[in-house]
Amino acid sequence: MKILFQFIACLAIMMLYTCCNPAKPEFNPNISPNQDCVNHFLNEFGMVKYENQTIPCTTSYLVMFEHNESSFAVLHNDCADLVPQLLVDCNGNELCLTSEMGCFEMIQDATRIGIIGVVE
Repeated sequence: MKILFQFIACLAIMMLYTCCNPAKPEFNPNISPNQDCVNHFLNEFGMVKYENQTIPCTTSYLVMFEHNESSFAVLHNDCADLVPQLLVDCNGNELCLTSEMGCFEMIQDATRIGIIGVVE
């Protein structure tokens, strides 16, 4: 029961954060992400580079972030935005799920680089 309550609380926080924050740009020109890291993410998830194409609701995409001088990506899908999302670093290590304590805060504290890849 405690886990269910935590899951529901996390979903509510994510919904509030998503609904109440202004739209962020798709790419931050002030930050140049490590291209090797981007390429690793694209290969690891079988995606192609994001080039401002329209992303349908049913299509998954990767958003890259930087936090404490390290990069990580979040696999996202607008049709499944209430499902906990996995954070993965450039080495392919799974960092955490957004439903875990402290994980959601790490995204909030990070700098959003932008969408880097979409499913083919």
